[in-house]
Amino acid sequence: MANHITITGRLGKDPEARQTSDGKSWAHFSVAVGRPNQDPNWFEVTCFGRLAEVMGQYGEKGRRVLVQGRMVQESYEKDGESRKAWKLIANGVEFLDFKKGKGAEVAEAEAAGEVEATLPEG
Repeated sequence: MANHITITGRLGKDPEARQTSDGKSWAHFSVAVGRPNQDPNWFEVTCFGRLAEVMGQYGEKGRRVLVQGRMVQESYEKDGESRKAWKLIANGVEFLDFKKGKGAEVAEAEAAGEVEATLPEG
């Protein structure tokens, strides 16, 4: 059985791109997926490596994206209660639109194969 998900939606905020203490890049962002006149379903997404760098550089609130990856369930405690939440670990992101003023930059990055960065599953 495969654990694979593909979603299309809009970035809910600018991605938070950071580095670990040993210099590995990671980014976190949310994607709203829905139909017109309905409340969206929100997906929390994390990505790593070059993909995280690209999201930090080109991702902006409202951008349309296609995200591919796998779902993982995380456990945490809040107010003394154990809880679980689902998170999407992205191994590929494709921008589906161009933002004003950034179209040429993104087009060049796509041509160079930088925007549709992918990582092996694992």
